[in-house]
Amino acid sequence: MNQAEIDSYDQHCWRRYRQFLYDNIKTIATKKNFDYVHHDQLDNIESSNDVIVTAYIFDLIPDKSWFAQLDLQCQKMGKKVYYFTDNIVGNSYKFDTIKIFSIPKILGITANYSKVDLNRNKTKTKLFNCFMQRSDSVRQSWFYFLYEKNLLDSGYVSFLLKQLTDYSSLTGKELFTWIHDNFELGELPHFQNAYINLVNQVPYQNFVEQNNLIPLVLDSKYSLNLETYANAEQDCWCFTEKSLRSLQLPTIDLMFIQTNGYKILQNLGFQLLDHSDFDHLSWQQRQEKILEILENDSVDCDDTLMIEQAYHNQDILSNWKEEVFAADFFERYFES
Repeated sequence: MNQAEIDSYDQHCWRRYRQFLYDNIKTIATKKNFDYVHHDQLDNIESSNDVIVTAYIFDLIPDKSWFAQLDLQCQKMGKKVYYFTDNIVGNSYKFDTIKIFSIPKILGITANYSKVDLNRNKTKTKLFNCFMQRSDSVRQSWFYFLYEKNLLDSGYVSFLLKQLTDYSSLTGKELFTWIHDNFELGELPHFQNAYINLVNQVPYQNFVEQNNLIPLVLDSKYSLNLETYANAEQDCWCFTEKSLRSLQLPTIDLMFIQTNGYKILQNLGFQLLDHSDFDHLSWQQRQEKILEILENDSVDCDDTLMIEQAYHNQDILSNWKEEVFAADFFERYFES
């Protein structure tokens, strides 16, 4: 990474837990005399074993064309791949030599707040929160819109300009300028004006962080969560700690997630406000609808209902976490 990041304890936890799961799956695979191969090495399989195990957790798995190429490669080499993921995978991800284990319960280790007292901060001092860590052109457009609509001071907002080094080696305002120019954001006059006024304020953060984002969320009416893969159009869905944090706290969720992402979460048993009016729209249309809600403060919800929903969602993830950490959890998948 090329920039400082949000220093929230839940972010450190999920990285540690993810490594625990990778190690666990690898240990079981080895015990079964299968080869465990890191996901990034699947493009060039050199394993002598006929069965290969891999896992890809907390990130969106590749599209179907990538799997189709791997499937052909495995057919030629007489190999089979067992692929573990926390993504919710559609029926179109069916292949002859690849078995995808879609295990949403893994989301239970991503973020869990079962010990947080939700009966506080009923009077919010901020309209919303929006924590932007990794930068790209879509998130930069969100930052521009929040400025243009005079919303920055109404929320707890950060835009830290962190990025993977293979995306860009630049940092700070240089990265900000590169994204603005490279993705032609300045072609829109209102974005050009936002850039001019914001370039000397980035990396941006209008609050003091103390290793915990929860108090800031509880002090906000809305949580604007910008998922990494919100504009990905695939027959699978990935949810990260941003959305899962919001589901477990009594704020109004404005989740910029993949198309039909709200419906997927509801099908998993989570309780959240109905956003079927924009859940099915393109990412640009969903962005517009969410901004309208923020700008007009047009949604209200009973505090008691919000707290009940948050506790319900906490219970789901807490139960999933307990299951995933059970010693025989992944054993059962191998045995099947």
